[in-house]
Amino acid sequence: GERVCRNFFGDVSPLAAVTELETQLESGVLERNRACELLGNRLCEWATYLVRLGWLREAITLTKFSIRLAKHCGREDNAAVSSINLAEFNLSSGRTVQARRYANSVIGSTVSSDRPDTQCNAWMWSAYSKATRGHIEESLAEFDESLRFQRAVEPHAPERLLWGTRGHNYCQLLLWLGRDADAHEVNDANEAVCRKLSSLNDYDPDVHECRLIRAKLSLVSRHFDEARNLSEQIHDWATERDAKELLCRAKLVRAQEIASRARIAQSDSGDTPDPSLTAFAREMTTTGLALARECGYGLLHIELLLVQAELSLLDGQADKALADVRLSLEGNDHEPDSFDMPA
Repeated sequence: GERVCRNFFGDVSPLAAVTELETQLESGVLERNRACELLGNRLCEWATYLVRLGWLREAITLTKFSIRLAKHCGREDNAAVSSINLAEFNLSSGRTVQARRYANSVIGSTVSSDRPDTQCNAWMWSAYSKATRGHIEESLAEFDESLRFQRAVEPHAPERLLWGTRGHNYCQLLLWLGRDADAHEVNDANEAVCRKLSSLNDYDPDVHECRLIRAKLSLVSRHFDEARNLSEQIHDWATERDAKELLCRAKLVRAQEIASRARIAQSDSGDTPDPSLTAFAREMTTTGLALARECGYGLLHIELLLVQAELSLLDGQADKALADVRLSLEGNDHEPDSFDMPA
């Protein structure tokens, strides 16, 4: 998909494509017509493939310019879709304030107010951005709004819970709140809907997102073997397909599984953690952190640092643990255009 989009723009890099289009726009070459609108749509499509491959910076650049083209053509509805994508991309990069602003720009837009398909995703990204910042009651209320609009889109399935990305993010909030039974219910229903509606079946990334959440739930219930098996399967699947964000999350869960086993064994019987296992967990965090820095996954970078800190504590290295915790607090949400992460 990424190659097809790249070839559409002359087989150049995303940044070169934007530079050329910007020149054409400012010189008046790009007219307000269907062709210009299609260019914006293709940029937006290209960005979605780039995100899957870990090109988050480039995806944000393309999507921002697609908004300019949409507004140039008078297509505020297309601009709203791109704004929702920017909310998602900014959240992945850890810029939660920017993410909320993009989502709220759609929620408050009169153009998209009668588009329930657009509104349900805008409310979801606003809700999730607030969840990451600890605004729990507001987040839960906004997830309810997302569900209300989802049901407006799907009047034939009023019993359906939040599904797809909306379901994944809602499950993550439920996990943070310790509502494991609710998370199980939403995740199981989500996977069933994803399998039913997708022709890709086990090749559908949403199915594997559901399986990764199942692995996290297995950690909570101390079913460590299941968590290990699921995270390893997802790790292999993501590696084969160069699905970098999913790969990074699989590394995180695998490291969490080992750290959890070691912590419980040390607490229950005073046993020293198996050095080979903790070394493998460190390999997962090290490679995961490198991938997060390369791609700009700010939230995952923080989570991986915290697991690495826990591994250091298990090894009796309190100074290293403290250093990682301090690094995790050095967020860059106040710098909307910066992707630099502390190494």
